[in-house]
Amino acid sequence: QFESRQVEALLKSPISNMDLLSINIARGMMYGIGQFCFAIIITSTLNHEYLSIGSILIISFQMLTLIFHFSVMGTFLGLLISNAMLLTNISFFLFIFITMGLGNFIPLENYPNSYLAVIENIPTTTAFANIKSVIIHSPFNWYGFSFTLLGSNILFIITLISSHKIFRKI
Repeated sequence: QFESRQVEALLKSPISNMDLLSINIARGMMYGIGQFCFAIIITSTLNHEYLSIGSILIISFQMLTLIFHFSVMGTFLGLLISNAMLLTNISFFLFIFITMGLGNFIPLENYPNSYLAVIENIPTTTAFANIKSVIIHSPFNWYGFSFTLLGSNILFIITLISSHKIFRKI
């Protein structure tokens, strides 16, 4: 039924679903924070850019929210999709969409207006744009940060509820 016996061992252990999800999300956040630290060093070195302590703190708050968001989303997808091949394909599609579609690789100014009308309403897009704004010393808004954090918390609650239903079936 499962591709490994790890799930059965975890389900027989005396820990709660909240503990399992928290550990999984914390592990994802540790990987993300490591990547973020590496990226900030490379970005500062290559651009010869001076980032003040305030700029680094603002970027860190924004990135921690995004890292938490994607850790929760990854946990949620991992719960819903038990087939490893399908999960890999969906993760690849999300990677392409996030890097290309949300303006992280190709600037949003290069996309058609009809696409921008939809994409600019996603708070995650605004959070990514805020990080770019801080790096180039432009003004930014906290709306993307706040709504991304709110959406992540709601998604965590949905993940917790669905984990109870999914683990009950197992």
